[in-house]
Amino acid sequence: MTPGVTVQAIAATDPHVLDRVDAVLARMTPAEKEALIRCDFGALTHLGIPALTMVDASAGLRGEQNVTAFPVPLAQAATFDEDLARRIGVAIGTEGRAKGYNNLLGPTIDVTRTWHFGRQAESLGEDPLLAGRLGAALTTGMQSRQIIATVKHFAAYTQEAHRFFTDTLVSDRALHEVYQAPFRRVIAAAPATSVMMAYPKINGTFATENPALFDDVKNRLGLQGYTVPDFWAGADQVAAARAGMDLAGLGPGGVRLAPGALTDGAIPATRLHDAARRILITMFANGLVDHPVPAPAQDVSTPEHKSLAHEAALASTVLLVNRSSALPLPAGLKTLAVIGPAGPDALTGVAGSTYVDPGTWTTP
Repeated sequence: MTPGVTVQAIAATDPHVLDRVDAVLARMTPAEKEALIRCDFGALTHLGIPALTMVDASAGLRGEQNVTAFPVPLAQAATFDEDLARRIGVAIGTEGRAKGYNNLLGPTIDVTRTWHFGRQAESLGEDPLLAGRLGAALTTGMQSRQIIATVKHFAAYTQEAHRFFTDTLVSDRALHEVYQAPFRRVIAAAPATSVMMAYPKINGTFATENPALFDDVKNRLGLQGYTVPDFWAGADQVAAARAGMDLAGLGPGGVRLAPGALTDGAIPATRLHDAARRILITMFANGLVDHPVPAPAQDVSTPEHKSLAHEAALASTVLLVNRSSALPLPAGLKTLAVIGPAGPDALTGVAGSTYVDPGTWTTP
């Protein structure tokens, strides 16, 4: 573990935030704490707790139109530019709030270990150091707009085949020095962010139900915010909450936890309290309580954001071999053949979390 990371994380939350969180918790019943964990925000309006509104946001806002489509994260990583990543984070955070969201599901900082990984375009590449530094820049940029980032996926998520039940066998050293390393840097920079737990089993136990992983992310890495499962992840949501899961999501088969599932001794009262506290810390620290999201706007893309996407696309272009000094193109060039899907076509991301449809396109 990087020396000083845990100390930095513990010292990073404003005592004023903690005082406000504890004041709200003092008014909450166990049933209300459970409602917060289950995302039953309608039962909490009298406490001033806002509903979480989530959207995938690795390269822009998935499922929306009239938004900016940024280059996929793998292309962002190819820029090696932390300031550019921070500005992209600010832009996505700005558009997310304008569309009525207060929780961005991104950035994705899974370490790409094989080209067979179906979500590699959503990751920040194969280098844990690079993924951590760019992930930190994206996260702090997003959260500067009074919005929560959810960094994903913790941890050792490296394949899509059988992702819901595969068992990833990994040594402690590789787990901590490779797969968790990007999260260490992000959490050091933004301890009150949130972290999404991965789909697979890790050494025999689902990541969502793995006490050792929760100990790593909260105690070794210093996360003060909440953990949340990937959608439909794991096998037992009560076991997940007992192990350290803070925010309940859609369980196996899309089933939500029923009211009362986490009370009456199902999980220790201290665990219930800790989960609710972490959710509230993340909300207060990132301004969700003091800055409610506006009514969704129809068009949130701007010329500045489109220019930023263009800048990132240029910066991400990598020349592997400059055969026969083909570049730069000669000044007197009259014609140029563009071969492949690069003329009137536009590809933004792949199916899934990185796909963004802005509605209108500027093609190569």
